[in-house]
Amino acid sequence: MSTCSSQPKVTRLNNGKPIISPTSNWWESGATFNPAVVYVERSAKNDPIIRKLIGNGNLDETRIKDGIVVVHYRARPSQETDPKRPFSRSFSGVAVFTPELHPIYRHNNPVILPGEDENLYDYVSVEDGRLHCFGGIYYYLYCGVGLESNPRPRWPVKTRICLAKSDDLLTWQKLGPVPGNVNTEESSNKNGVLFPEKIDGHYFMLHRPCFDDNYSKYAIALAMSSSIEGPWRDLGIIKRATQNAELAKHIWVGAGSVPISVGHKKFISIYHKGHVLNSGSKWYDLHADLFNFNNFDPCKPANIIERCLRQLIVPETPHECESTSREGVSNVVFTCGSYEYNGDIYILYGGADCCTLAAKVNKKELTDCLLGSREHKESEDLRIEIAPSPVRSLPATSAASK
Repeated sequence: MSTCSSQPKVTRLNNGKPIISPTSNWWESGATFNPAVVYVERSAKNDPIIRKLIGNGNLDETRIKDGIVVVHYRARPSQETDPKRPFSRSFSGVAVFTPELHPIYRHNNPVILPGEDENLYDYVSVEDGRLHCFGGIYYYLYCGVGLESNPRPRWPVKTRICLAKSDDLLTWQKLGPVPGNVNTEESSNKNGVLFPEKIDGHYFMLHRPCFDDNYSKYAIALAMSSSIEGPWRDLGIIKRATQNAELAKHIWVGAGSVPISVGHKKFISIYHKGHVLNSGSKWYDLHADLFNFNNFDPCKPANIIERCLRQLIVPETPHECESTSREGVSNVVFTCGSYEYNGDIYILYGGADCCTLAAKVNKKELTDCLLGSREHKESEDLRIEIAPSPVRSLPATSAASK
């Protein structure tokens, strides 16, 4: 296999403009971002599901001959009306596209909503889900945000990794916080994502514990289970961000989209790195790692990280650099969803906490660049360039950063 000594070419789709933007629907009038995605191929079993998802449209359309792409995006109203909630609720909306991301149908109502009981684990919000399919059943692994029973300053909520399941991507059964020691009384947790297949008889999950509001401690951990519904056993931290006091007060990492298999128990993982810069601004960019489960040792879980590629996507376009949402953050690219089609990896991501954007990269080129990288460990950021502008004081998007 040939190697690549530079960055792979990433193409922003739709001319860098949003593929999903807020509408006049109250629940999605403020922001539509951080999308999960699943590619549903045509089959005798899937066609009835596809027909419902496209609004009972025509299955004979040429543009869906290979199937459809279903996006569950995080949506927020422009203003929260419930004073018991410390920030605006998030809902899960559904939009359907062709495999090359041409729009087909968008549903008017959310499909997963926060709980109505203020004692529930997701009473405050349903955030940043990831979509998976195992054995014909769809699973939505998301961050459930509830009220903290003993709130601390700047930390009024409790976040947990939660699970829901469905057989049609429209009607969901909430299963609650995943059992095991991924969710604990001592910490919150975010950024849960499953590997797309069973590996040596086990399922694996990336997640991101949050023990306090010191972002520098936020790191990616690995968990394993014999069942998707748990219990899940946390194996510990596998990736931390190198701190750089000249650049930022805090730097951290968190899991991103569902990893892409490259065969032989190897996976490409696209994840985010967050920064609180010394200027006070935040900055999120996307990176890629190559995970190799041939190296897996439950006592040394970090051994699965074989290669690292820095800054696959950084905030560059207007929709990535400037937030228009009341509770948004500028200079953010944040992915919860990717899929493979015709040799390309399509990456769907939130831009500046406002809208859903998309890009693609050739899978072989990205794999070659990862294999050609000599980098095994975390390095300093390569490029952070923010156009000169006044630093805005923005409300927190959550008590725990993304």
